[in-house]
Amino acid sequence: MTLPTNPIAENVLGTMGAICWSVQLLPQAYKSYKRKDTMGLSSWMLAIWWFGGIFLGAYVVVQNINIPLIVQPQCFTVLSAVCWAQCLHYDQGKSKKFCFLALISAIVVAGGLEAAFIFGAKSLESHGNDKLTEAAGILSAIFIALGLLPQYVEIYKFRAVIGISLVFLLIDLLGGIFSFLSLIFAEGSFDYIASASYIIVVILEVGVFALAAILNPSHHRRVAAAKRADEEALSGTPAGPSATTTMEEIKLPEELEKPRGRSRDVVGHIWRGDVVTVQSSVGGRPFRDLSTDSSSVPPVTRPDSAERRRQESVNRTFRL
Repeated sequence: MTLPTNPIAENVLGTMGAICWSVQLLPQAYKSYKRKDTMGLSSWMLAIWWFGGIFLGAYVVVQNINIPLIVQPQCFTVLSAVCWAQCLHYDQGKSKKFCFLALISAIVVAGGLEAAFIFGAKSLESHGNDKLTEAAGILSAIFIALGLLPQYVEIYKFRAVIGISLVFLLIDLLGGIFSFLSLIFAEGSFDYIASASYIIVVILEVGVFALAAILNPSHHRRVAAAKRADEEALSGTPAGPSATTTMEEIKLPEELEKPRGRSRDVVGHIWRGDVVTVQSSVGGRPFRDLSTDSSSVPPVTRPDSAERRRQESVNRTFRL
């Protein structure tokens, strides 16, 4: 099918699409870095996109599509690898060194495979065979489309759209639309293979937005309800030292304040500003001060019933 060509519109729309698809994963990388967490973001989606970007990058180079659309998949592949490495670090607990080496390896492998496809496809086309070029285009469309399916699994698992940046999805969706429109105004016959990858991505991302609108309100209500339940359970705990209790208000257990025999002769305790002082004599030996900086004293929390019973048991068997 031949459509009216417009080189200016092709380059403008292609540039806008390239800008969107060159930076679309930056909001996701920033969100993951800020939260130090990638829960709800599918690492499989990013790995599949990295792999699909290799074929798309080779395809647009061989087809000699406009320069913005040639740059676009290269940035897309690199940023997919960056976000994938973040998942390794935050989700799987891999070290920063391991993730950095994994990132560099992924970029090097992607560059090598793409170069091999480009030279192989051009060599075959010089002999009138464009099968490898078509295969690269078809594989890119398949992998980029399949990449979003693992994210749907994450959404099903959490019954909400979390972890993945909606800003990233919006930029990605706009990039797909602009890139598709640029193909409409390109010279020659319409490129169905390249357009298929853009259309499929747009459709699946619209689906993610729809699920976010449907599922996220109820998810937020569940989280708020769980938070209220925790607060109510905490407020219903029998009184104990609160987190705001001052040092002057804290007393040792009663049995420690009253000396019992020679094995444990605790005479008293004093809270002096930020220093805790316990005066004691053991077995008739002279008094000694056991002092500690309050900064080393762990924060006081409200223990539950089981913890209080366990602490009381420990206190009863305490020996200085």
